[in-house]
Amino acid sequence: MPRTVLEYTVFYMVEDWEIEAHKLVDAMQKLGNPHRQVMKYFLLYRSVGDLLAVRELKEKYGIKDAERVIIELINKGLLEKGDGCINLPPPLRRYVGRKKAKITL
Repeated sequence: MPRTVLEYTVFYMVEDWEIEAHKLVDAMQKLGNPHRQVMKYFLLYRSVGDLLAVRELKEKYGIKDAERVIIELINKGLLEKGDGCINLPPPLRRYVGRKKAKITL
């Protein structure tokens, strides 16, 4: 079985979005807490209003500096900022939705 993105790409003939999604999954699996918790939240909800996301991450998940963590994940390319919302990037959204993939963090 392939273990890296390159091995996966060679082993299976995959589309570009799948390669990018696997790179993002690899990056997510290297995260520590609280970044990992925030990614789990967005894997569950995919697209959330920015105010609601910050409030829920603080109140329900106990992440004290949710805004900072979200900004760091946006800077790493693991999340993206929309108009008043925060989303998983398109390759990851497509991977989670279309493939019904289970991502373990």
